[in-house]
Amino acid sequence: MANSAATGLDIVNLSFSPETGTTICEKLTDCYRQLNESFLNKSFSKSLVAKQTIFISAFNTSEYIERKQNLILYAELFFGELPPTSILAQAPDNDSLVLEILYIQGAKPSEFHRKCDNLATWSVFQSGDIKLLFAAGLCMGLESDDILEHSINSFKLVQHILKEEDMDFSDIVRQWNYIEQITADVIRNNKISQHYQIFNDVRSKYYGLSDFHNGYPAATGIGMDFGGVSIDFIAAKFENNCSVMGIKKSCSARCLFLFKRGAGRKQFDE
Repeated sequence: MANSAATGLDIVNLSFSPETGTTICEKLTDCYRQLNESFLNKSFSKSLVAKQTIFISAFNTSEYIERKQNLILYAELFFGELPPTSILAQAPDNDSLVLEILYIQGAKPSEFHRKCDNLATWSVFQSGDIKLLFAAGLCMGLESDDILEHSINSFKLVQHILKEEDMDFSDIVRQWNYIEQITADVIRNNKISQHYQIFNDVRSKYYGLSDFHNGYPAATGIGMDFGGVSIDFIAAKFENNCSVMGIKKSCSARCLFLFKRGAGRKQFDE
C-alpha cells in the first residue's frame, strides 16, 4: 500500500485466492466476492480499481485463450466497465487462479477516469498537478507471431497510450514485463538469442526515444507459459520540482509508490 499524507490517497494492492468454486470462472467470482467483503465497513467503488491481474494455469495455448476469453466475460459482469486487465498463463501456487487488484482509495470518482479505444484500455487519476496512468494486459498479435513481433506490438501499445495522455516513456515509474518461456532460446540471424534478450533489445529501442533524466523505472521481467508478451505499467506526472527516487522494498511492505506534493520527491520500489 502507498500513502500520501498530503493528499489522503492510498494505492492499495490486494490479492485473493478462491475459497469455493469448481470452474475457473466460479473461482474468479468467489475472488470478487472476497473483494467486496473486504470493504464491507468502508466505501468501495469498482470504478476506482486502477487495474487487475489474474494468474491462471493452462496446459496449452488453446486452453489459455479459451480460459482468458471466459474470464473476461465474467470480469465484465462484475465491473460493468472493465478496468485494465491482465490474464496471465502463470500457474499460481494453488494451481488454479489468483486475483490481484490495484485500488485507489481516497480518490473521488470525478478524479478517476477509465479510457479505451480499439487498441487498449487504461485508467487515469488526475487531481491538480498529480496525474497517474495505469495500463495492463498490453499484448497484441497472432498465436504464430514470434517473441520479437510480440515485443514490438506490446511496446507499440505502451507508446500509443502514453501519447494519448501526453506522456512519454520517461514518465513510466513501474513496469511489469510478462514474457512467454522467458529463458527459451531461438535462432535469429544464425545466432542463438534468449526470449528475454530479444524483449530487452526491443525495450532499449523504445526507451531510447526518451531522456530518462530521473533514471529508468522499476521493472520486473516475469516468465509465463503462453501468451507471447504482455506489459503492465504505471506512469506519473507531478509538479516540476519533483524528482524520482528509487527505494528498496522490505519483505513486509506492499508499497508500489509514495508521493507527497510538498516533499519535492517521488519514491518508487525497485
